[in-house]
Amino acid sequence: MINSERLFEGMIEQLVLEGTLLLPNFVLFESAYKAAEVDPIAGIIHPPSKTITLSRSTDKNPKSLQAIANRIGVPFLPLEKYVKDLTVEWKQQLENKEIIA
Repeated sequence: MINSERLFEGMIEQLVLEGTLLLPNFVLFESAYKAAEVDPIAGIIHPPSKTITLSRSTDKNPKSLQAIANRIGVPFLPLEKYVKDLTVEWKQQLENKEIIA
């Protein structure tokens, strides 16, 4: 059985370490570094940060899922099925204009 909490931790680790997270045939998350900024008028230095963007994806490459399976120590095929089932559920929620929780 796949532990949902550990799966989400693995997804976050994937995004932080690799900069991308692809949930096949659903969404691509990408993180981008944002340099520090100086506001000379206010005299404030804003520290560097990261932004995360997401875009619809039709890519079916399971590379991110394989990395997550390795990270959380579960077999790939059960994880792939679990994520596929989750994304089908999430797509349906989005089509119904529901909040994914």
